[in-house]
Amino acid sequence: MPRYQDPKEAVRIMRDAGAIPLEPYTGSQTKWKCRCKKCKEIIYPSFAPVKNRGISPCQKCASLEMGARRRAKSEKANIAILKKAHFVPLEEFPGNSKPWKVQCLKCKKESSPHLSSIKGGSSCGYCAGVKIDESDVRNIYRQAGYEPIGKYPGSTKVLWNAKHKKCGVISSPTFASVKKGGGCRKCSGTLLVSPRAARQLFLKNKLEPIEPYKDTQSPWKSKCLVTGKTVSPTYGKVRDYGHRCEYCSRSKVDAGAAIAIMVKGGFKTLTPYPGSNSPWESQCLRCKKITSPTYSNVVKGIGCKFCGKRAVDPIDAKSAMLKRGFRTIGEFPGATKYWDVVCIKCDKPDSIKMHSLNTVSGCSYCARLKLDIDDVYKRMEVLEFKPLEKFKSAKTPWKMRCLKCKHIISPTWDKINGQKRGRGCGYCSRVRVDIKDVNRLLKQLKLKPLMKYPGGKNSWKCKCLKCGSIVYPKYNDLNQGQGGCSNCADYGLNYTDKGYLYLITHPLLGAHKIGIANSYKSRESDDRMYNHKKHGWETYKTKNFIKLRSAYLVEQKIIKWFRVEVGLPMYLLSEQMPQGGWTETVDASEIDLPTIWAKVEELSKVKK
Repeated sequence: MPRYQDPKEAVRIMRDAGAIPLEPYTGSQTKWKCRCKKCKEIIYPSFAPVKNRGISPCQKCASLEMGARRRAKSEKANIAILKKAHFVPLEEFPGNSKPWKVQCLKCKKESSPHLSSIKGGSSCGYCAGVKIDESDVRNIYRQAGYEPIGKYPGSTKVLWNAKHKKCGVISSPTFASVKKGGGCRKCSGTLLVSPRAARQLFLKNKLEPIEPYKDTQSPWKSKCLVTGKTVSPTYGKVRDYGHRCEYCSRSKVDAGAAIAIMVKGGFKTLTPYPGSNSPWESQCLRCKKITSPTYSNVVKGIGCKFCGKRAVDPIDAKSAMLKRGFRTIGEFPGATKYWDVVCIKCDKPDSIKMHSLNTVSGCSYCARLKLDIDDVYKRMEVLEFKPLEKFKSAKTPWKMRCLKCKHIISPTWDKINGQKRGRGCGYCSRVRVDIKDVNRLLKQLKLKPLMKYPGGKNSWKCKCLKCGSIVYPKYNDLNQGQGGCSNCADYGLNYTDKGYLYLITHPLLGAHKIGIANSYKSRESDDRMYNHKKHGWETYKTKNFIKLRSAYLVEQKIIKWFRVEVGLPMYLLSEQMPQGGWTETVDASEIDLPTIWAKVEELSKVKK
């Protein structure tokens, strides 16, 4: 026990705080068995927090006091909310989600709404007509001439015994019917109907009763004087709606008549008549297929679903799929559900919808709309590509190495599969450029670059190593066979004078060449054709032009056609043609002379 605290003083402090100790004091931090003066519960508070911080020894009473303080604090604001909704409280605030007894300032009626619902916009149920006070209900009954008997049942639709003041008959009208103006059935003459009056009403409506009359609401077996069928309408129905024969109104059908209608509609029935709206197993007299139309649909003119192509027979479905090139697996699942099939042509499995017998679409793999991953990798081997990552999709770039040029490329499968001569490699098809190839071409053309490579379509400042001139060629033009230095390439040509375009071939070198020259031959050394013939070239054909400029334009189109569309690179090296013109050569084994000349004729737009 601590020396600084007197046990008697500790007992006094604990009693003043509201707890009666039930055992000796042992320490300020030790739980001390006590009894709460207020709630009489056994509690175990520690002395130190009670003495030093003034904390209540009983947590339960402290919580209740705190809650009461919070409610008291907010009660003023809550009462203001009630008054705004036209309520006054009749008790203390019980809590936000508990019923709070209040009185409406308009109708003076008491109710118990939740404060949360009042905050949400709810008002008095009696004023809104949602709730009905028993005194109001009794007044409405009395105004209608009734004296209610017993306690109100609490619902507008529940029967409530009441005595009619005028005739003294006790009946059970509902509050809803009384409120709508419903009166006493005896006083209005609707409570009792004599058998004679009832029979006269039926005969008047072409119905002859064949059993004694009971009351207005019981079925009364009668004979229809129109169809001769036996029916059982009620007196009330006939009184309100007239002739109520089910057969006359076609709500009920005689079995024999129904079969006749089915035959007329093109069906042979196979089972007894099940009812007008139930499936009736039948055979179509036209297509001989078994189906189950309803009688009501046949009456409307709706025929066989197979003949009308609203449904598909499994046998017809298999035949249609076979016609489209598929071998089906399993039973027919329906026209709009997936059906497992195998393509007869490529033998690949698939899952497709039949849709209709008129659908003609075939195999998605054969049409290249779907891909088989094995076929993809086999195609890569044929094209000499080595994939460097997994295949994702036909339209996603695919990283790979071209085994022919050793470059890393990323074409899409659509481009690879649709490419013909280019094979999908931009370097092999000369669409993309390797700087090593660029430098190699410049070296062959005797050009020295004076700036960084600007791109294939931009002018490139270079120095001609033959004549020393500064020139600005474009790489794309150089790659298509055009000379780099205009001074060197055009030496001896007069573009304003007449000239001709020639196509020559060299049997030993295995090359073809396209070129141009002026037509005058004052000196044989000035004629380019003369120089080529000295080196073993043979003339295939020539084409004359009024001006050499026209021949030059055709020549450039042919060279572009060689390099871009046909995909033929320059074939010979400068060392193999010391007389010049090696940039216009192609491999003779890749294209023949008649094909080249046909293109010349096509591109020539001027007369000789």
